[in-house]
Amino acid sequence: VPKNVAPEEFNAWCVVDVLEQKASCPQLEEVWEAYNQPVIIKDEVLGKLTLNRDFEMFEGSFQWNETEISLVLEVDAQDRSTWKTTCNTARSMVSELEKWDQDMRAFSAKELTSLANEWMEEDDESTSPITEKIFAERISLSELAFPFEDGFTAYYEDDDMFWGHTIEVSGSLEHGIERANIVG
Repeated sequence: VPKNVAPEEFNAWCVVDVLEQKASCPQLEEVWEAYNQPVIIKDEVLGKLTLNRDFEMFEGSFQWNETEISLVLEVDAQDRSTWKTTCNTARSMVSELEKWDQDMRAFSAKELTSLANEWMEEDDESTSPITEKIFAERISLSELAFPFEDGFTAYYEDDDMFWGHTIEVSGSLEHGIERANIVG
């Protein structure tokens, strides 16, 4: 290491020569095999959730109101306490989904009905204005996502009020619904 240079700044590695292609290492192969085993949580409320290690999230779906709803629970794959926290948040919301869905529809309608009417005016179709009641009836829940830090995001299909964009509603169990906007 040259004078006045920290060792970590000087350290560098490079491959000089490959001594053996596909060399066997039983210890590493055992670790790799264990790592690649699927991690599945089976929950009474949430159903079957499978860990997607690449994106550090559990993925699943469940039937609600004759519709399959996607479920995404973000976690720290290495910290199982985040699994429990996120599952508890999701379980709490899903077990009261009828109430949450009504509240999210009403909130979205209040926030976005005037925007939907503006979009409709830009379209050349002459139809009657959308009311908050009609707006709330037209949207349909398609996905629930839960970050491990807290909170939720619900995604609704827009029934082409916003030309196929998705309506995103987010908040937390503690503070309730905080935002609704269009995405995508």
